Amino acid sequence: VEVSGRYRNTSYDDPRYTDSRQWENQNWLNRQLTGKINVGLGVTLGYWDVDRSGTQTYEQVEARAIYRFAEKMDLTAAVGGNWQQYSSGVPATWYPIFRIAARYRPVEATEFQVEAHQFQQVSASSLAQNYNTIGFSGSVRRRVIDKWFATAGGGYGLADYYATLPGIPP
Repeated sequence: VEVSGRYRNTSYDDPRYTDSRQWENQNWLNRQLTGKINVGLGVTLGYWDVDRSGTQTYEQVEARAIYRFAEKMDLTAAVGGNWQQYSSGVPATWYPIFRIAARYRPVEATEFQVEAHQFQQVSASSLAQNYNTIGFSGSVRRRVIDKWFATAGGGYGLADYYATLPGIPP
């Protein structure tokens, strides 16, 4: 069993951008099939409070598999769906979500990761809109002092915007 929660507060000094607060709870039931394969079924419950756009709730269901090639390398694949509801009265949306990631740790203090993904996000620059993005990313993470890490990364994504308030064009 794996349970985690997070809170993310995204705020901007520039009033042209939309602030938001997100609460999320992830719950996984995991099973170790072999020494190298772990599978799980997860449910995520979330709430977004978006300035000037109302609130949103969402539920995600995912199936995940982690394959450990070696002590220093693993591959994660997750697939599922995101069901999102809006306080504004806009019809609920459903989108598929996925994540495929490879991680390599050449030494204990260093980690490289590449990932392909599809997920939903609140838009900070387009009022009353969310977007569905599909893309990829990569990063390197290095321990610099005890429990302090430095991370550098980048990626690319294609975004498909949709309105979260009635009468807003995409």
